[in-house]
Amino acid sequence: MQHTTGNRRFTRRLLIAATAVAALTAGMPAAHAEDPDSDQAVISAVQKVIDGTAGQTECDLAATSSIADGLTCPGTPDEYHEEVVDYTVLADGQKVSADYTAEELDELLTAPANADLTTSDEVVLPGLDAPTDGTAPDATDATGTWKQVRYSVTRHSLLGSVIYDYHTVVNFKYNGSKVIAWGDRHDYFTRESSVVDTIGREYNAKSALPTSTAYSTMKYKVKLCSFGSWGCYATVYPSIQTRVTGTGSASRYKASS
Repeated sequence: MQHTTGNRRFTRRLLIAATAVAALTAGMPAAHAEDPDSDQAVISAVQKVIDGTAGQTECDLAATSSIADGLTCPGTPDEYHEEVVDYTVLADGQKVSADYTAEELDELLTAPANADLTTSDEVVLPGLDAPTDGTAPDATDATGTWKQVRYSVTRHSLLGSVIYDYHTVVNFKYNGSKVIAWGDRHDYFTRESSVVDTIGREYNAKSALPTSTAYSTMKYKVKLCSFGSWGCYATVYPSIQTRVTGTGSASRYKASS
């Protein structure tokens, strides 16, 4: 009888222990929820974000993935910036501006080291590198009234961080009625996150001159890649189209990140 009683007590202890474990584990997420990247619902939500078909619910779910800092919810407004520099190129090649000192102007007109430059069949501004194949026009062709316009578009992630800034810079000469020459045109990136791989210029076009209204368009190919299981999960094409006129006005005509 003592042996039987001991077994019953042991059994009761097991039941109590099992009940305690069940209570502790009740409500705990399944093991796969600890790794959202293996959760099929998260995977599906991320794919919809990449495809551009996600709603807010999918975006919120995708924000739990390991690549949330490299995803953008469809419909997220782009952030734009603009900088305009008015200047004149004198007959001796000197560049002057009523708004900037010579040093400030030179800094503003100098392309950054990572700029993707475009100079073919354009007027070469004094002080900038000219083509070495003998096709460079005479520097005096640059004499006149110029404007540089720099437009930027910023791509934000699901978590609100910056994925990259894409910038385009356009220099143009005008005479009050027509755009008469293109100067240096280039694009570049800043504040690139670790997922960004800039591949190269995808599209580059400019209007034939002279004309009263002209357009400069640039588009770049960017791959978004993760070192984790996602690999290179998206390809995007930031682009900016700049509209300029013979009166010297300029505007961001079209842009997307």
